[in-house]
Amino acid sequence: MTVPGETTAPSVRFVRELGRGATARVDLVVAERAFTSAAGAPVRAGTELARKRLLAAPAAALRGAARALAPELHAEAIAARAARHPSLVDVIAEGSDEHGPFLLLNYVPGLTLHELSQREGPQPEPLVRSLGSQLAEALAALHGAGFAHGDVKPENVRVGPDGRAVLLDLGFAFRASTGGNTQRPGSLPYLSPERAQGGAPSSPADVWALAIVLYELATGVHPFDERARARFAREPGLAALLGRSTGELLRRSLEAPGADELLASIALARYEPPSRLVPQLSPFLDRVLREALARDPARRPTAAALARWLAEGERGSWWTARRAETGDEADGARAAESHLTPLVGRAEPLRRLRDAYAAVASPAASGGALVWLCGEDGSGKSRLVSALAESARELEPAPLYLYARCSELDVGRPAGALLALLSRWLRMADDARPGEREAALLARVVPPREARTLVQALDPALADHASGAVHVALAEWLDAISQQQPLILFLDDLHSAGATTVEALERVLEHLPRMRALLVLGLRETAEWHERPHLARLRARLADPPERIVPLVLRLEPLQLADVLEFARRVFHHSVPRLKLAQVLMQRSHGNPGLLAEILRGLLARGQATAEPGAARQLLLHIPPERIREPQSIAGSVQQRYRELSAADRLWLGRLSVVGGRIDAEFLARAFGPAEHGEVEQILARLARGGWLTASGARYRFARPALREAIYRTLPADRQRRMHAAAARAL
Repeated sequence: MTVPGETTAPSVRFVRELGRGATARVDLVVAERAFTSAAGAPVRAGTELARKRLLAAPAAALRGAARALAPELHAEAIAARAARHPSLVDVIAEGSDEHGPFLLLNYVPGLTLHELSQREGPQPEPLVRSLGSQLAEALAALHGAGFAHGDVKPENVRVGPDGRAVLLDLGFAFRASTGGNTQRPGSLPYLSPERAQGGAPSSPADVWALAIVLYELATGVHPFDERARARFAREPGLAALLGRSTGELLRRSLEAPGADELLASIALARYEPPSRLVPQLSPFLDRVLREALARDPARRPTAAALARWLAEGERGSWWTARRAETGDEADGARAAESHLTPLVGRAEPLRRLRDAYAAVASPAASGGALVWLCGEDGSGKSRLVSALAESARELEPAPLYLYARCSELDVGRPAGALLALLSRWLRMADDARPGEREAALLARVVPPREARTLVQALDPALADHASGAVHVALAEWLDAISQQQPLILFLDDLHSAGATTVEALERVLEHLPRMRALLVLGLRETAEWHERPHLARLRARLADPPERIVPLVLRLEPLQLADVLEFARRVFHHSVPRLKLAQVLMQRSHGNPGLLAEILRGLLARGQATAEPGAARQLLLHIPPERIREPQSIAGSVQQRYRELSAADRLWLGRLSVVGGRIDAEFLARAFGPAEHGEVEQILARLARGGWLTASGARYRFARPALREAIYRTLPADRQRRMHAAAARAL
């Protein structure tokens, strides 16, 4: 008769210790001979495995030839076998030797989420969503088998080289029907309110813990630790953008003197939305975490629902049903980004922009306003308008900020840049087709004919057949929404505008005298601006604007030495000779803010400057200021940094410059395989940490348009054609 839990031990060879916790130790071992796993699958000799054994082995397990597995490990094995999923640890075999009982588990190389956050800081949102969906699926499999995990935390998640997240350590897992074990409460920072008050583990408590893990992964701090959030607020945006902020949850302090405060915060379930800490994070992620961190367990989504929400993103039915509930928190004004460099030398243009907006937003306003914002490449036009939009949010009424950019690289469609404004107002995904929701929203603000025209123009499948009256419908739409809420409309790189965008803009100018809108037109006065016929017509139209519209012309001149000195004071540690540094930076950059940022990126990429440890996070310079390189131009500087990358990263950035707005891991794996979705996610996250990309909801985009343009121009024409063909086939 077989004793329950009795095992024979597969022959394995110890390699090294992987880690240990409060109750168990895990080692890396190698199978010395082939054997059959508990699931009946063959395990070849030489396979790497993880061996888990209790730190205090029961004495009974060390006696006799038949060594029974410890109850704790046997219970873990039962849970693992009941719920099999690629993102859930798998028990390969149970065994016992002269040192006591053990489990053999599948070995997942790579870092734990805790190690990843310590090393790299907050992770980009697309990666957070992907990992979260995988882990929620693993929990759903466990919950579906009648078990709860009981100890979801970053240390119990490992991410493999292929991007697959695996939930480890089922030592706290239990059958939900047993009511759980309140004597083994899990890890304090990840307890749900009901568990913090002494309740048993549960499936909703697992969902809560996973939401905390995702919040930490996206922001670098714990949502209920007031001290961590305060520390985050003191650090300049520079730290987060460098990708080298510690991102480290101060767990020791959480579990020591501040434990009572933490428990009180958890019990109240009040926290700042993650986008308040990292403005790039989307309203979608805010809402998902808000649902998963509901104080009432019954209001939290199931793990299966959470997995589906994160996988489907903004295209899913759940978000479609809730987009109408999001207020102006979802508009572009809240998406002002953290920047690598501080805004210096632009106080006067910013003041004049604020005055222009205040006049438009005033109840006594008689019409809109037009601003010409002129400056060389890198002069900071979009940065300035972003600062205006962010500061205007504090005013009453707050504006709706819509931004679009005319780009020679984008696929042309009628009035493409202004349609991008419409798409953002509707909060549509980049390549989504408009549906009933979008049609209904448009029908509320414009007449039926214009609504049908705009829906057709937004549909990629119908855009070629869109009515020639798109420009009329767009102007009607902008006029209508400006009556509901003041607008800041920023159309950048006007010199690259196509003929239909110009035609639509001319119609908008006719409406501007009665709109509550500040229309800002960004421009580099290039040869195209003077040579293309449709731009010449627009210049003439803008030189003679509608009645009551007096254009404000702002030219962003190069920074002065005093501005660059302020830049050096705010970015570099006091041990750096700042006056000398400012003089060198002024000479190298010629007062161009974009070149200043490129110089700084180059210093960081080459390790010639690093972030100072501690709260201030200012930069330490490791070379004399005189040795700082002089970039030839912004495009030249980008191309130089591009050439210094590995061949693999250059290959992927070239591909990304071609696909432009579809920087989505699944699409890229389909277009440019062979590569797994998870592997591409890891590549994109690495490029984001390097400053080439920035997260935009479930996807990525280039951190600055100049990056995409500079890289695209390095590609030979035949390679551009091949990549465009691959992307077209994938579409």
